[in-house]
Amino acid sequence: MIEQSPTIGKLATALVEAQKAMPIAKKDSENPHFKSKYADLANVVEASTKCLTDNGLSILQLPISYEDGRVGVTTMLMHTSGEWIKGTVAIPQATASNPQHTGSIIQYFRRYARMGAIGMAASEEDDDGESGRKASEGNKSEPHKEGEPVKSGTGDTAPMLRLIHVLMRKKNLEGIDGPESEKKKTEYAEILLTKSPGTFKEMKNLSWAECKTLIDKLQKEG
Repeated sequence: MIEQSPTIGKLATALVEAQKAMPIAKKDSENPHFKSKYADLANVVEASTKCLTDNGLSILQLPISYEDGRVGVTTMLMHTSGEWIKGTVAIPQATASNPQHTGSIIQYFRRYARMGAIGMAASEEDDDGESGRKASEGNKSEPHKEGEPVKSGTGDTAPMLRLIHVLMRKKNLEGIDGPESEKKKTEYAEILLTKSPGTFKEMKNLSWAECKTLIDKLQKEG
């Protein structure tokens, strides 16, 4: 579940600026089980802290546990204005009496939750997980040109798309929280970005630059 302060406009602007300067986390740790490398928590924190603090942002992560045996992490992204957004992830643990296992789960969630909250990527897809899934090729997207096929967005745009949803909701745009939410958001995005109907198909097809422009327009019109 995602929670947030009544407004997050200043946080959104600061996050966009932070992402401009955000480096790619280097994969310098090894997972012997999957014979792969991944960016560990220390590397992720070191690589992301400066660009966050330079823009008045900070991250607080707290371990949590539930009576039903689940453990996890609550991650809160905060701005000096007092605005914030937070989310929690938790799973059942197989060995409740093993504190080392619990610590590993928390460490794992802290790393992925931090990267997800700020839109940070590793040098290649971080495959220190059981799925071992392949990375999507490429980590950059260019603005669309009329007549050219739309390229899919990257993981870097995920937090920006969430912010766009919140900003559109604040403007009480019709249908944003309805059954056709994705269609309505896409239509509004095409109008605000002066694109032809059907250019994007889905919000995830917006490039990083288009997401930034859309956020700027929504904030200015607010």
